[in-house]
Formats: sequence, C-alpha cells, structure tokens
Amino acid sequence: MSDHPVIICTGKTSKKFINGGAEKLDVIPFVGQKKPGQWEEFGIGIIVQGLGGEQKYWVWGLLNPHHLIRSWRAMKLLEEIPQVRTANTLCHCWYLAGERLHDSEIKYLDKEGVAYGKYEEFRILRAKILDMFPTETELDTMATNMANGDVRVDPREIVKERRRLSSADQILDRLRLVDEERVRRRSARRKAEADRSILSNETTVPQNKSFFQRWFL
Repeated sequence: MSDHPVIICTGKTSKKFINGGAEKLDVIPFVGQKKPGQWEEFGIGIIVQGLGGEQKYWVWGLLNPHHLIRSWRAMKLLEEIPQVRTANTLCHCWYLAGERLHDSEIKYLDKEGVAYGKYEEFRILRAKILDMFPTETELDTMATNMANGDVRVDPREIVKERRRLSSADQILDRLRLVDEERVRRRSARRKAEADRSILSNETTVPQNKSFFQRWFL
C-alpha cells in the first residue's frame, strides 16, 4: 500500500467490496505511480473511502514499461469490477488491458469474469474498452500531472497507437516537452551540486539526454 502516490488521472467513483469485506465502500480508480521519480512503478490504483472516513491508497504497476494508454484502459476496466482484492485485481486488470493475452494471462480473464458476474458480458466489455482512448482534454491533464509529478511514460506506446489515435502527434509533442523539461531540471540540480563541491579542479557535469532523444533522435 502506498500513502502518497502520484495520481495522473481518476476514473468514476463506485461502491465495491474490498478484500472480501461485508460492506461496499466508495472506490475511485486511478492511473498513477507509487512515488515521484523516473524509476518508480507506474500503473493503476484505487482510493478507498473507509467507513470511518479515512482514505487508503493502493497502487499496482511495473518499473518498465510505463504504458499510459494501457493503464488508462485498465482503469476503465477496473471501474466496472464490483469487487476488488488489492493483491490481485489491479494486476489482473492491467494485463487484461493489453490487446493480446499470453497463455499465462488467460486465467485473469476467467477470474475477473467470475467476479464481474456475467462472463460473456465481461469479455464484450473488455473488447469495447480496448477500442477506447482518453479524450484530448484528459490527455492534456495527464501530461500536466506527469510533469508536476516527475513521471515518465513510454512514447513508443503512443507511436504504436498513432493510426487509431488522431491526437498522437500532439501527445508526443507534449510528452517530449515534459520530458525535456524534466531533464533540464535534473541537469540544473546536478550543476548546482557540482558548483558547490568544486575544490581545486573544475567539475564536469554530465550531459543528460531525454528519453525521447535516446529513442527518436
């Protein structure tokens, strides 16, 4: 469980059973990251409003890759699940948000289909969500939150979706600016640290390349 995740976007609030509890609680699914920083787990999570008014957060994600669209689709799938087991359901939904299931992942479709209550309807729901994209407004908000939270996502996923996502080029441009600004801030911090530590020899500050520069330039 994470106390202070970075939340990129949130889904709709609904009441769900959590970890086998007897009463439904208010649950908000979200796309996010466990903590700020480049090398943190990125994926999906839930905010749970307890009966006593307290909020708890759970996040499940991968260190790599950081897939923004897949995580958003996983969040939309999680919105529809009536009961959540925090050790499993978040992971299942993230893998089910991929277009192709590996043999080892088919069991997630079975388990969450049973949890949904109507297996065939769940399969249809998943197929529908796989054709969905965030709106341009949502994507713009996500890019802003990523910049503020020091979060990096993999642009290759956007490139792959380019034919189906009309705003792909604009998203890539926005993510490139976010990534370059992150690199500038990091370089400035390192330069300031180097300037403070100069003794007798000039200290060379390494030049950083952004994630986009490494892959696309």
